[in-house]
Amino acid sequence: MKKRFLYILAVVLTVLVIDGLGQAQAIIAKTVVLSAEDQQVLIKIEQYLNELTTLKARFRQRDSNGEEEQGTLYLARPKRMRVEYDLPNPNILISDGTYLTFVDRELDNATTIYLSMTPAELILRDKMSFKAGDIIVNGFERGRGVARVSLIKADDPLAGRLTLVFSLRPIALKQWTVLDAQGIETEISLSNVRMGQIFDKALFNYEVKDKDSDLN
Repeated sequence: MKKRFLYILAVVLTVLVIDGLGQAQAIIAKTVVLSAEDQQVLIKIEQYLNELTTLKARFRQRDSNGEEEQGTLYLARPKRMRVEYDLPNPNILISDGTYLTFVDRELDNATTIYLSMTPAELILRDKMSFKAGDIIVNGFERGRGVARVSLIKADDPLAGRLTLVFSLRPIALKQWTVLDAQGIETEISLSNVRMGQIFDKALFNYEVKDKDSDLN
């Protein structure tokens, strides 16, 4: 459960920030066929994502097993993130800039790994480019006022697929779906999204008595 929690939340957020449009178009051209209008929409989506520095939102998470959770997401680039589930779910996922920590508030313990070892590092790094092939766009759909962009990891395309859903007028991130390597689909819908806020740095730190490490 702990590993899947880390995978879903880290991968889900891997593409909130996309930079290097020229390099991106070269990779996109190899994976999907886009009309000129589709390309313009994708450029606007990238511009929206590139302007994202801080974000706070409520989220609703549903998976193909019928489980449902709610919580609050905080993102502060570079390198900081907090994903907090509503009680009675005791879980929090925190990036403090160096480590990604899974916290169980009920047991007051945590498991820590280096942020650089996780997919979350892609979105939380200072700058991310498609030049190195971190992400491949392998699907794009547009219609009824929304656009869907599907992505896979270039170095492990069988690990899973992430599909982001944006409204187009105005462009805004509304939802994403993760299909993992086990075939489990998890849908996360955002509401009450606020950008550009200033967060207390303490939000991205959590001191616990019992802290396990997996720093290999």
